[in-house]
Amino acid sequence: MPAKKRVIYTITTLNVKEGQWDIRCIGYYFSERIAIKEVEYNGGDMHEDSYEYAVVEEVHPGLYDVNRKETWFKWNKASEKYEIIEEKPVLFKQTCCYGIG
Repeated sequence: MPAKKRVIYTITTLNVKEGQWDIRCIGYYFSERIAIKEVEYNGGDMHEDSYEYAVVEEVHPGLYDVNRKETWFKWNKASEKYEIIEEKPVLFKQTCCYGIG
């Protein structure tokens, strides 16, 4: 039986100001649950008063993994936390693979 391939869950913060994209992958976990909690609790101050969006992406081993699961978040100024949003923001609809390019 072949070995089970592990996936990683990358965390990327994103912002667009005046047409300039600021995107950076800040880490990864082997657990989707832990990655999502890190974003929800603004772990490591990932928002940095700048990043309006964050995404957790499921990344499989190999090349060109474009069919990945994505969980999107938007910063809520009132609660000072990222909150899960149901749809990928329009700004990012035509792009994928934020975490590893």
